[in-house]
Amino acid sequence: MTMTTRARTVEVRHPCFRCYVFGLLVVALLAVCPSFAAADAQEAIERGRALLEEQTYDQATAVFREVLDADPRNVQALHGLGLCQYAGGDRTAAAETLRRAAEIAGDAIDAALANNLAAIELELDRPMAALQACVRHLQRVKGVPDENVLNALGIALVRVMAENGSSKEVQAAGALYVRLNAKLEATRPGLKRFGTEWIPADEFQAGAVPVFPPAIEMVSLGSALAEAPQEPAVADGPAVAPGDAVAVGHNNANPADNATADPKSVDGVAVPIGPQLLLAPSHVVGTASKVQLESPQGNTIEARVVRTDEPRGLALLKVDGTRMAYFNLADQCQPGEVECAAVVQPTVFNIVPEIVPGKTAVEDDAWRVYLQSAPRFVGSPVLQGGKIVGIVVDSPRDGAARLIPVQDFRPWLGAETPRHTILPADPRRALYRVTPRD
Repeated sequence: MTMTTRARTVEVRHPCFRCYVFGLLVVALLAVCPSFAAADAQEAIERGRALLEEQTYDQATAVFREVLDADPRNVQALHGLGLCQYAGGDRTAAAETLRRAAEIAGDAIDAALANNLAAIELELDRPMAALQACVRHLQRVKGVPDENVLNALGIALVRVMAENGSSKEVQAAGALYVRLNAKLEATRPGLKRFGTEWIPADEFQAGAVPVFPPAIEMVSLGSALAEAPQEPAVADGPAVAPGDAVAVGHNNANPADNATADPKSVDGVAVPIGPQLLLAPSHVVGTASKVQLESPQGNTIEARVVRTDEPRGLALLKVDGTRMAYFNLADQCQPGEVECAAVVQPTVFNIVPEIVPGKTAVEDDAWRVYLQSAPRFVGSPVLQGGKIVGIVVDSPRDGAARLIPVQDFRPWLGAETPRHTILPADPRRALYRVTPRD
């Protein structure tokens, strides 16, 4: 009896002991040979992000799923997969994937994920879920909040106020919005936020009820703004001199292809030069009488074409019924150091303007600009001292782009030349993507 019991004891413990030893071996092997998730996941996610930006969604999906096969809790891979599903039209699957990513991220949810989850929850008529996604991110912000997420929270609050306005959760979210909105406004003295738009403080009416758009735009994977005020993004690299700069050109994946790109097929941006006036490349506007303008925040507005000047390559646009922050015009352009407000990164959803350094020069009686990074949209304003000294209107030749200096188009503006503003536009927020509308 004793022998049987002892034999059984040995028999029961033996497999457990083998499992224990096997576990130790696995741990040792993982320490020596990191798993795919630990060693290669980030590289794969970057590859997936690039494919996502190129709108090759099937390939991007395969990359993100490869990461998730090794690490099902990888938040970035889930986020990327959700964006692919959304782009493919499967809103339900996208929502489920983004919710899973947010659940895993917990209170560490970043601004991009919070924005995109809120966007799809609003689209699926789940404003309370959108509110909760925004609050989860914003409640841990100590500095200046991400404007996109704050806008999403405002939209969600408007949607839930009628039915749940008395709930403590909604009231707390409203108080959070008010507190963070004040922090955001403090970064731009002289301006106030009215809904999702910025207006001069002297035009702000405390009793007026702002009108929020019904929805918000998705943003790119990993494009969240920092939680503190940032200086304008400046491309790294040595000073630029004629002959060694990156060519300014069209919306191509490879800037080297710009030299042979068709100037009639490019994307362009418009730049505000007055509270209701903008300049855009005439060949982007074409023969349209109206255009749609889309801001970096995803807001759209219609503008009419006032007139075009083909020799200069410019079109004058006007928006009715609204006012916008705008750039001051310099008296003239001088050869030398400049900055260009331009979109240089691939875009999946909204444009993201940056500040790119460069130089202007006069060659063969024509103005040229050399920039460190190639804009993907023509129409970018070139600045000296924060004022517009020229507009990039054409594709590059021999490493430089054609620049229309301010002294050339000021006379063309004539009586419509705007007055000087003491509150010039933020170059990172005041470019508008142009889409012609007949």
